[in-house]
Amino acid sequence: MENYLTTTFITRPENDGTPITLTIPRLEYRDWIKDQEAIYNCRFYNKTKSDGGRRLKNNEYLEHGYIHPPPGQKRGRGNESFIFNERFACQRSGPPRGEKSFCCNCQAGFTAFVNNNSVDKNMITVQYRRKHTGHEPGSNIDTTSGTLPRFVMEFIQAQVEKSLTWRNIKHMLRLDKDVLENILDSEDYDQLPQSVRIDYHHVYYVMKIHLRRQSQLHPSMANSLMKWGTKIQHERGYFASKNLDRYEEGMFFFAFMSQWQLKLLKENGDLVCLDSTHKTCVDGTNHDCYLYTLVARCRITGKGKPLTWMITNSQAQYPILYWLQWLKDEHGYIPSRVMIDDSDTEIAAINKAYNTVNDDVSSGTYTDNVKILICHWHVLRAWKKNILTKLTAKPSTPSKTLKEKREMREVALSLMMNMMRAETPVDFDLELEKFETWCIDVDEEWDGPELYQYFEREFLRKREKWSQAWRNRHHHVNTNNYIETWHRQLKEVYLPSLRRQRVDVLVYILWSLVLPDLMQDHLCTVAKFRLRRMNKAERTRLARVNELNEEEAAARIVSQHGNIIKVLSFTDESITYDVLFDVDDDYIISCTCPDNEANDSPCKHMYLVNRVLNISLIRPTTASSLLSLSSSSSSSSSSQVQQQIPIIQTEEASRVASQALLNEAMERYSIEYKKKDMLS
Repeated sequence: MENYLTTTFITRPENDGTPITLTIPRLEYRDWIKDQEAIYNCRFYNKTKSDGGRRLKNNEYLEHGYIHPPPGQKRGRGNESFIFNERFACQRSGPPRGEKSFCCNCQAGFTAFVNNNSVDKNMITVQYRRKHTGHEPGSNIDTTSGTLPRFVMEFIQAQVEKSLTWRNIKHMLRLDKDVLENILDSEDYDQLPQSVRIDYHHVYYVMKIHLRRQSQLHPSMANSLMKWGTKIQHERGYFASKNLDRYEEGMFFFAFMSQWQLKLLKENGDLVCLDSTHKTCVDGTNHDCYLYTLVARCRITGKGKPLTWMITNSQAQYPILYWLQWLKDEHGYIPSRVMIDDSDTEIAAINKAYNTVNDDVSSGTYTDNVKILICHWHVLRAWKKNILTKLTAKPSTPSKTLKEKREMREVALSLMMNMMRAETPVDFDLELEKFETWCIDVDEEWDGPELYQYFEREFLRKREKWSQAWRNRHHHVNTNNYIETWHRQLKEVYLPSLRRQRVDVLVYILWSLVLPDLMQDHLCTVAKFRLRRMNKAERTRLARVNELNEEEAAARIVSQHGNIIKVLSFTDESITYDVLFDVDDDYIISCTCPDNEANDSPCKHMYLVNRVLNISLIRPTTASSLLSLSSSSSSSSSSQVQQQIPIIQTEEASRVASQALLNEAMERYSIEYKKKDMLS
């Protein structure tokens, strides 16, 4: 069809205005209408009255043909004497886009009928008036102001039903360069292909209607969400919904996930990133809603995966709190660490859900059972923004040059980053004292104290959550770039310009489009059709192994006893580490080196065994096991969940891993703002 649209030119048919009468076989009648719409570049609308059941009778006739009346039945009179009878007229859109369309006083149209006296009751008589008044078919004005022909709209609808967006459809309709050159050279702009009439607005309209039909299971948003919850449960998923009017009128939350997502959450959710995506949909009163997601890096694919979703129309802590409590109480999921982007609301909800003393929220005292980490990249971004606004030259001093401003701000950021890099609490206090002293010393010419007050108010009380001094003992990821990648993918791929739809539209997109794509990507990696995605540290380890020639690589494997392979250390050859592998399924499980204990991802020794002995780094999994769980998985206790992921690490391993990942966060920050000068 796309080739037809790009090669079929809009023409001006000869129109002498003479009415004609013709007969058309019943089975070719609908196609004839489409052909006439294509020839005259218009659309015919059905003027047949729907009352009395005439349209229903017409459709039955076109589908099944003429059916003889039972014996003894009297022949009908008037309109009932017609076996088939309908009227069509030309339809155009006169006003500019966005205004209500209307039907012009066009004389073009036809009446089609079959009466009881017809000799061949499978032949339809058509009385066709071809004269178009009020517009000239095929002209530029007519093409730009008229509605798209039916076959063009059917093409758009067919592509949208395949989940294609405007970006995909636009590529399909790209004209050949030679065709474009001929049109531009001839300057005959009346001869254009049908494809040039299709623009973003046509596709957007069809997408919006299609999504509403698929997603809105009830006119009421609340009832539609409950139907979606039932549907998710029927398809082996889980959901939770609650009206939170007790906190704020109209507040609600709707959380859901699949059985497969829950399995991955328990296997990979020792560290999760929590964040919200703004302006993804609206509630029943057209207020903005927020999509909260827990994202964890999958050990099998190496990618960040959204493993549970929650939608709410409030930025308060209560929807997050009820969501996390549902995961803990109903599914036994408790993470060890949660990465956020410096949100006091999220911190309060996490503490109340996981860190209350004896489950007493009113006490206001919290433990450190589930550690809350603040993303270094977001911290650096906040510092940069506030240095620009708070570290300014005083009006009483001579104006500063651009170079002087840059130097002062670089010094301030450097002093603050030293506190982030501090390895011990003592080092942090020393760096804090340097920063405070510097702010006081520059007070004569710069507003240094204002910058320090901001730092003290917003970040000093949360230093354990972002400084290396308190993170060295616990492995973590320093940036939540996995969830940032998820945000971009959601907005650019699944929600292009469709963010003002109702909540149930977003539920449909996540459950029916996003989730199958995630599962298929996982399956392709497990089945080894795709490679596991490595992060920067893993690529560095693999490159170190690949530097060895075949003899050097083989010489590093000392011995093998059962399911244990002894491998020489890359830094000290007097030390060996044990690489454990599964003999039956032939895949590497773990290594005893500090690197693997700290990062819980393949180390150099595991890559070496994979290269020399060809033992897989991915556990083989059948397709059926990806979609099913054992009956006990959803009822496993929180202690069992914690035991699935070893978190005991050596001090040295944690320090090395933590410092490496901090450097990665710094590098990501510098790349992000390389082209954005601090003084802009």
